[in-house]
Amino acid sequence: IRAHENDILLGRGGKNNQHAGNQKLRRMARQYCARYHAAAKKQKPVIALELVRQVHSLSPPGRFLKHKMGGWEEATEDIAKEKVSQCLRDIVASQLKAGNSLSTLEEA
Repeated sequence: IRAHENDILLGRGGKNNQHAGNQKLRRMARQYCARYHAAAKKQKPVIALELVRQVHSLSPPGRFLKHKMGGWEEATEDIAKEKVSQCLRDIVASQLKAGNSLSTLEEA
């Protein structure tokens, strides 16, 4: 598998964070941030899955790729949902730490 601009690269490190798909995921996640923060615990995975499906609906379709020996392989939906949940938690935490209103993120 070769990664393209809408793919989300899983794993640690700056190279993955700088990938176009990962940057796009963070921009998309900001639109869900206030809703995710306000949601009940049982609703949070539903919101994360919604965002996973939005990534899959991009053109070309975004995939969640994990590194394997010599290349990439597509991650399961559960792993993709966990990646998105972590992204949402990180955005909520950074915005609250910065003293920003979460409601204004949806318009940004």
